[in-house]
Amino acid sequence: MHCYQWIDKISEVSLDQAIKNNHSYLIICDKEDFNENQLLKKILPEKWEKDTKKSKCYAENHTEYISGHFENLTNLNQTHIEIQFILSKTYCLLIINSLTFDHYHELLNISSSPFDFFTKLLEKTHEKDYDLISKIEERLDDLEDCALDNKLDTFGRSYSEIRFQIRHSYRHYLQLEDFCDKLLENHINIFNKGTLFALTRFFEQSKRLCEYLRELREYSMQINEVYESQINLRENHTMKILTSVTILFTPAMLIVGWYGMNFDNMPELDWYFGYLFVILLSLIITIITFIILKNKKFF
Repeated sequence: MHCYQWIDKISEVSLDQAIKNNHSYLIICDKEDFNENQLLKKILPEKWEKDTKKSKCYAENHTEYISGHFENLTNLNQTHIEIQFILSKTYCLLIINSLTFDHYHELLNISSSPFDFFTKLLEKTHEKDYDLISKIEERLDDLEDCALDNKLDTFGRSYSEIRFQIRHSYRHYLQLEDFCDKLLENHINIFNKGTLFALTRFFEQSKRLCEYLRELREYSMQINEVYESQINLRENHTMKILTSVTILFTPAMLIVGWYGMNFDNMPELDWYFGYLFVILLSLIITIITFIILKNKKFF
């Protein structure tokens, strides 16, 4: 656990010392530290309950404090950052899923207060989101090329993965919009003008990315329509071939059916060249049918 206080300049202090000083302070800890530190639990609001996570990003305004939770938008190559927080007039408590996330060290030196640090941390955890969403668009472009080039074998799986990423990201930013709305109310007056400006900037960025994801969702639906049209064209082509083959051999099958009937008066049965005649007749009719179908561009 780490505790910081801004008196003239930032300094790391003990929690006991920070409580005694008449200045707001910042507490950063992981879940294990939080569970073991009894002094930390004494400063918590009475009605606050740990791990009452309602969504991945949310904030709740209470009479004397703001509580909530937020996460970063991740892919397989990123560290998952999960932060639960309490903001009051005297302190900012951040419970981070893992203190291996060490970016907060560089933010401490450029922050002017615990609440300024909170805002910068919020921006830091989402600084790569635009790149992640841009990669989704690139994958959609590749998927569209596959659909147009009739490379449909792996389309279904790739499309499902991308649609899941879009839904997940879109839901994340919808929650962030509501999250920022709650913080911007500033009902306990802990954010100064500079911090409110940063929160507003982050809120506007979240709205833009949410709109970006909405457009990608529509784009993905258009790509799926292209895919379905290609599937229909492929099925129609297959049916066309099957129909052509059926038409091609129907005359021959009709002739075979005729000579398969058991009638006594069938002169060709006693004819020496009858068998050869039936074969040649079937071949000639089949060839003529093929030429007709070829001219009609069935093949």
